[in-house]
Amino acid sequence: MTDLRGRLYYVEEIRVTLDSSGDGSVAITFEAPFVGTPEVKVIKPKGDSGTYAAGTITKTGFTLTVTSSDILSQDVRVPYFAME
Repeated sequence: MTDLRGRLYYVEEIRVTLDSSGDGSVAITFEAPFVGTPEVKVIKPKGDSGTYAAGTITKTGFTLTVTSSDILSQDVRVPYFAME
């Protein structure tokens, strides 16, 4: 998507499968690459004490990682926002 100034951005909710320790990760690939490296914000579910982070951010995607979540051995839906 693009905003009114023509800048590319993405707003999505991704499913991450967590193990019995509350850890999990998923590789995200953007539908269209950014011109430069985007800024990515990951939104942690309310009430969870785990760490939700975006890593290895490139023009084409990033890795969303969850560690030490209170949610064990199940899927969690994690929203993120990426923009130029």
